[in-house]
Amino acid sequence: VSATAMRSAAEVTISYGPTAGRTGVAKRREQLQEQYHFLCCCSAYEDETPFDVDDNSIPDAALDAALGLLDEGRAQEAIRTLRQCCKHQMSLLEAHDADGDTRRAAIVAQRAAEVFDALGRAYCQTTPDPDYCAAGDAIEQALSLLRRSTTVVAPGAEPSLAREEHKLATLRFHAAVQAGPGSRGEAAVAAAGQAARRALLCVREALGDDDPAVGELVQMVAALGGANRQQKQEESAQPKQQQQ
Repeated sequence: VSATAMRSAAEVTISYGPTAGRTGVAKRREQLQEQYHFLCCCSAYEDETPFDVDDNSIPDAALDAALGLLDEGRAQEAIRTLRQCCKHQMSLLEAHDADGDTRRAAIVAQRAAEVFDALGRAYCQTTPDPDYCAAGDAIEQALSLLRRSTTVVAPGAEPSLAREEHKLATLRFHAAVQAGPGSRGEAAVAAAGQAARRALLCVREALGDDDPAVGELVQMVAALGGANRQQKQEESAQPKQQQQ
C-alpha cells in the first residue's frame, strides 16, 4: 500500500530507516551512507529543519545505556533510567506545545514514543515475573505519541501503528492471564478485549486479512470473550450459593 498518491510509472521507494524524527538529518544520512552506501535525498529531508537531537530530545547516550542494561539482564536498572528519560521527554514535549511549534513537538513526540516502547520492553523482562500491565501502559503511551506525530513527520505510518496496536493487545492479553480471577482480572480482561478488537481492525485495514497477526488477534478476541462470559457466570452463581 502506497503512503501517498502515485503517478503512473513513478518510482516506488521504501524506508530503510532510521525514520524522520528518530534522529536528525545529518545523522540519518550518515547512517544510511554507512549501512547501505547511498546518499538519501528523499522528501523527508525537503522541509525538515536540521536540528541537534541532544538539543531537543534525550541524549542518545542515556537511551543506549538503558538498552545496554536490558541486554545484560538488568531490567530494573534499565527501567529507572528509561523512566527518567520518559519524564524528560514529556517535559520537552510540553514546552514545545506551549511554544506552538507543531513540527518540533511532533518530532519530540516520536522520539518519546521510542523511549516508552523501550520501557515496555523492560517491564517484560523483570524478574521473577514480567510486569505485563506496566508494559502495556508504556506501549499505550507510545501509541498515543505515535498517533500525534505521524501525521506531521511520518505520513503513511499506518502499518507501523498496526504493529504497535498488535503489540499492545498481546501485552494486555498476558496481563489478563496474569491477573487471574476477581475484580482485577475482570478489569484486565475488559482492557485486553478492547485492545484486541481495536488491533484487529487496525491490522486488517493497514496490513490486510492475510497478515499472520489477524489470525492471532481473532483467537485472542474469542478467548477473551469466553473468559468474560465465564466470569459473569461465576459472578451470577455466587449469590445462589450464598442463599443455599
